[in-house]
Amino acid sequence: MKNAKYLIVILFLIVVNIFITTAQDKKPISDKINSASSLESAPGISFDGELIVFMSNSTGKWRLYESHVNSETNEWSLPILIKFEGVELNEMLILKDPSLNHDGNCLYFSANFADTKGNMDIYFSRRENDIWLKPVNVGGQINTEFSERSPSISSDENYIYFVRRNLLNKLNNSSCSKIYYSKKGIKNSWSKSVTLPSPINLDCENYPYIAADNKTLYFSSIREGGLGGYDIYMTKMLAENIWNLPVAVTSVNTEKDELDPSYSTLSKELVFSLAYDERKVKHADIYCVGLSQGTKPDDTFIYKGNIYDSITKNPLHAKLLIRNKDNLKLISEFETDSKTGNYTIVFSKWINYEIEVYKENYSHVFFYVNTKNYKDLEFLSYKNISLFNKTNLILNTFDEEIFEPLQSKVIIKKSDATKIDESLINYAVAGRIEINLSIGDIYTILVEKENYESYLFEFDLSGIVQFGEFEKDVELIPNKIEFEINIADIETDEALDEVEIIITNLEKNETIIKKVRRDEHGKFVVNLRDGDKYEITVNGPKGYAFYNTKVDLSDTEVNKKLDVKLKPLTAKTKLVLNDITYETNSAELNKSSFEELNRVVKLLIDNPEIKIEISAHTDDLGSSNYNQKLSDKRAQSVVAYLVDNNLPVERLIAKGYGETNPMVSNDSDENRAKNRRVELKIID
Repeated sequence: MKNAKYLIVILFLIVVNIFITTAQDKKPISDKINSASSLESAPGISFDGELIVFMSNSTGKWRLYESHVNSETNEWSLPILIKFEGVELNEMLILKDPSLNHDGNCLYFSANFADTKGNMDIYFSRRENDIWLKPVNVGGQINTEFSERSPSISSDENYIYFVRRNLLNKLNNSSCSKIYYSKKGIKNSWSKSVTLPSPINLDCENYPYIAADNKTLYFSSIREGGLGGYDIYMTKMLAENIWNLPVAVTSVNTEKDELDPSYSTLSKELVFSLAYDERKVKHADIYCVGLSQGTKPDDTFIYKGNIYDSITKNPLHAKLLIRNKDNLKLISEFETDSKTGNYTIVFSKWINYEIEVYKENYSHVFFYVNTKNYKDLEFLSYKNISLFNKTNLILNTFDEEIFEPLQSKVIIKKSDATKIDESLINYAVAGRIEINLSIGDIYTILVEKENYESYLFEFDLSGIVQFGEFEKDVELIPNKIEFEINIADIETDEALDEVEIIITNLEKNETIIKKVRRDEHGKFVVNLRDGDKYEITVNGPKGYAFYNTKVDLSDTEVNKKLDVKLKPLTAKTKLVLNDITYETNSAELNKSSFEELNRVVKLLIDNPEIKIEISAHTDDLGSSNYNQKLSDKRAQSVVAYLVDNNLPVERLIAKGYGETNPMVSNDSDENRAKNRRVELKIID
């Protein structure tokens, strides 16, 4: 009971508000549209107020016309007869009651085409490239053997309102009808039509029009309390098929017939037709009038724009899904004009919208419009959107262990197993690969590099794609070889323990130092990268010399096992120092010699009781006197390096032997290279 009292108060306030605000005087819409020699009626104005369609009998038969507003003069253009593709405007054809959808590119009307089920059926026609296509019957859930007319579709295109002839009306008026609506279901099909409730439908209603807010309904009705003939009423929907009590639009109604209401959200005017008989001569013209506040629809806001290809700039036939962002409920679904790429969206108040824009095999764009703060919004806004059909995938390929960039090979296949063109792959710099891929497919991508495990992954561009570039790090795992090192005394062949093994990857400049004990099998085992070159140094226990060699694992025939024989440090011990080189005909050490000399420094520091001789040898090229002097200087340069590294000079002797002590015969370049050497000899 309490709620009923509140409802009465609310209705009273609504009625009071309707009558306290004064409306403007009604006026003919335009001399270019209204004609003294014919009847013009049934105006259907687009929601943005820029296009009007109406019917006229200027040719003797009811035909449909359209007129556009000049944006500079704000005047209507001369009407143009609407012609439909594949339709002959013959004498038997009647076209009536036009109305427009949300973007003005779909025209709904009633006609008596050959496939009409009753006297008149409802049809629609889409405009493409300024051509109205062949009309399509809206179907059996709406059209019946009775006469259906006056269609009006909501701005979200989810509801269509229309009238069906009411043959049992109490007024015995052949024009009396009932107002019906149908809701769009799956696959864009219309549900079974339902009558609007009383007191909207009483006995004689006609010409329903649903405003852009999707809840304010105007209609014409002959009912008790009217001023004469058809008057215009309005009501607002509270929930589906639940409406406020209809109220008369008093600023419009007279003793004449006020018919065919529609509303321009641009000029905020009601557009309608006024019909009357005078001396048995029928008159009908189109008028417009500003409404009092209580009879206006809720404010709406319009977004327009163009959707185009980001590269070619060509317009795209794309889709727009409009959702309520708060609950993700789908509100409506539209498509852009197939030729121009243009779109129009009408937004209502108090809703937070999410708009998804996409085209098959193109990117997605999301944008948001919040009309909860509607006072800050402009009536009309523009937003152009570019979509792209290709995306750039950047692969950063690098070594998983040392993070070094790797030049790799990429093989890419589509979902149908076909390879993509190699020209789409750009090996820009080492470790960076750029791939241009079409949106709309799932790609299998294989990254390969010799001596590394392959890397396989899927790149899915079949769903929502919002970005034109993706970047992915690809960590390649090196293949490893189990390398065995056996270390023993060169004289006794007894295995040595507690050694230090220094392994340097010459390809990656990576050094591994292992102070290790042998495994349960008495071996030292390390995992080395397949295909790389290594330098292996073994520092034995105190009292032993060091060992140094190089291993090339790119050689498939190389032995994966290294037997190291370490010499005990005695007065008889002599070591050939590897990689001690000089400038040509000079005693100046090359920098490449320093690593081996540093091993000598460590050996002498670890064994402080020994005294050594550094012996330098040459081949037999040149005079023996020259070779002798050169070898002396070269031995002295080695000793100088050791002294510079804080070794006592009294522990070091430099001696050159020239060509007197060759290791092998000087009969080839290879042998001469062996004879050009530096040796370490323990002398005390």
